[in-house]
Amino acid sequence: MIAAPHSTMDRIAQRSLALSPTVVLGGLAFASALVRSLLALRHHVTSYWPDEWVYAGLSRSIAHGHLTIHGDPARFPAILQPLLAAPLWRFFSTSTAYQLIQIENAVAASLVVVPVYLLARFVGLGRSQGYMCSLYAIVVPALVWIPVTISDFIAYPLAIGAIAAAVRALDRPSPRSQTAFLALTLLATLARLQYFVIAVGYIAGALWLDRRQAFRKHAIAFGALAPVFFGAVVGALGYYQFGRGSFSLSTLTWIPLQAYLLAGITGAVIVPGAVAGLIRPQARAQRAFAIVVSVFALSLLAEVSVLSAIEGRFRERYLFVLLPLAAVSFFMYLQRGRPHGRLVLIVAAALAGAAAYLPVTRYSKHAISFDSESMVAVNWLQSHTSTTIAGLIVALGITIGSVLALLTAHRLVAGLAVPVAIAISAVITIQTTRWDIETHPAPQPNVLEWVDHAVGNKPVTLIATPSSAREPMLLALYWNRSIKREFVIRPTFGTDNYAKTPLQVGSNGAFLTGSDYFLYNRQGTHAMIEGAVPVHHADDLVLYRTTGTAAPRFVDLVKGQLSNGFLSPYSELDVWGSGRAKHVTFTLFRPKKFPAATVFLGNQKFKIAAGASARFACTSLRSPFTMSIRSLSEIPDNWSRPVIVKMTGLREAAASVAPTKPGCIRAAT
Repeated sequence: MIAAPHSTMDRIAQRSLALSPTVVLGGLAFASALVRSLLALRHHVTSYWPDEWVYAGLSRSIAHGHLTIHGDPARFPAILQPLLAAPLWRFFSTSTAYQLIQIENAVAASLVVVPVYLLARFVGLGRSQGYMCSLYAIVVPALVWIPVTISDFIAYPLAIGAIAAAVRALDRPSPRSQTAFLALTLLATLARLQYFVIAVGYIAGALWLDRRQAFRKHAIAFGALAPVFFGAVVGALGYYQFGRGSFSLSTLTWIPLQAYLLAGITGAVIVPGAVAGLIRPQARAQRAFAIVVSVFALSLLAEVSVLSAIEGRFRERYLFVLLPLAAVSFFMYLQRGRPHGRLVLIVAAALAGAAAYLPVTRYSKHAISFDSESMVAVNWLQSHTSTTIAGLIVALGITIGSVLALLTAHRLVAGLAVPVAIAISAVITIQTTRWDIETHPAPQPNVLEWVDHAVGNKPVTLIATPSSAREPMLLALYWNRSIKREFVIRPTFGTDNYAKTPLQVGSNGAFLTGSDYFLYNRQGTHAMIEGAVPVHHADDLVLYRTTGTAAPRFVDLVKGQLSNGFLSPYSELDVWGSGRAKHVTFTLFRPKKFPAATVFLGNQKFKIAAGASARFACTSLRSPFTMSIRSLSEIPDNWSRPVIVKMTGLREAAASVAPTKPGCIRAAT
């Protein structure tokens, strides 16, 4: 005889058990993919740099049989997403491929319901609990990033699948289960390098469960994990450039801090129980889950905290895979009769204390530029209230969640814990999705692909310049396939880790780009160019076309002169003039509303009064003329960038008007 339902969980269980898992999971995946795709298609412009360009550039290269980015060799470890997207870039237009990749992300992320459900069943949970975990997995706030061209949503179901396969292989070791684990772990690592730590969790689980027999029972897995670790080491030392200097003591503080911020996304209600669920389970499958997930979570937090310590921000995008695992662990805690009450109390008290001592608003500054959708929601709350009130609201929510975590001994509260976490994620998701759509509206026709429209199918070379923002260049690279190469003018580092090819400039200022068209970024470096004419521009990006058989050449190049004419606090002049200039003249102007400036021209010191212009004539022993201009008398320009003075009238001068010795003199205006 079946008892009448007494809780929300009972009612969900009775209704869901009437349907097969295929129907329920298929329905969840389809609904999620459909909704996520429709929302993603309303996100019209790329903005997450340089990641989106690196993935797109590598995909296009693969589609044409190469492994390069803007002509430079690309040793990129997360190769799976570019491989999957390559056919889309090969056979469709840029805008269509962009939308298809958004749909691909939505479908891939939605498929996570399958491995989450299987994982829940592997550890002995019921169908309804598995369905609840699957639902939670597709409403986590980080999935608002689905429209972005990154690999996280390809990696998401693979990582959960690898953990489920690890638990199965540890529980029931066999060649088949170990092979499945190896395949999924390798794919997850190829999608996102950080997930190689799943293999570490497997090794720890095998040694913990089987002690001396571990190498015999898990010989296939142990022997085949070498490529996973090798790829991880190559990626860490290559593209991600981890070294001894990447680690600091602040990394240790970011590990618990990020755990706390991640717990806040759940409302803290399931976290204490989830932690307790990992402590001393009896069933072998649950013990396997506990050790694999514990090692994976701690290792992932440590990996990500290295980056967080360097940049000082919460990396939700790298950690959201832990959220559905927390739901599974919480249900294990309930199934085992809610053990370890003291531990639950300690974790709940720690979360409540952290909420009072560490306001989340401290970590939401500039959230719209970073990779945490939850911090975007906090930022929105701040903008509609105040920093203090927003911090109090979030702290109160975490405290209430911590209290509810202590009350999960009551069946009603226990049944509502995961639905509460789902509701909190849904609220965050709704608000951040609205923000995402509002901040990525559809542009005017041909605005993004303006370079392609201007040159047709002809190749274009991008020239990255010092003191210039890389975002406009990255936007142009993503949307204009005609840009084939990138050269950099030192000391800039280019748009990404692969842009390292310097522009070779001859003794007369001539330079070779390898194409009839080149795109020059004038935002932070002024240049006068002969042998080429501008044919189009978008803000500070200027498209030039060469006009003759001779190579174009620089007449002058001022590194640090912004497009409004003002000089950065440290600027450098290179003047070729007619070919081998040694003498130049120029005028410096200091705005009237600011104090006088002390400016160093080379090693000489000059004072420029407020509201005054000063004309200088300078001589150099070297040809081309080279000189630095620097000052500590910084002032803000109209965009709050630090500048010193405005330079005009730079030109080659006759020897008669310049000093006979190297240096500068004031000249008649």
